[in-house]
Amino acid sequence: MKRVVGDERITENYKLRKRAIVSEIFQLAEKIIQYLSEVEGEVEELLAEQEDAIVIPIQISNQFSSTKGR
Repeated sequence: MKRVVGDERITENYKLRKRAIVSEIFQLAEKIIQYLSEVEGEVEELLAEQEDAIVIPIQISNQFSSTKGR
């Protein structure tokens, strides 16, 4: 009989730890959502700047390709 009571306590402790972990996960998710909403405006500004940028393609030649066989 005593073992059953011990098992019930273990089960109850497990449930409490599980609830605490789930609660912490939700708190972290809320912090992530808050952070993302704060940086959303900055990201939109950077994307707008990128769209306005003039892209000049450059060709990079390998200087060592002609001297490789020497």
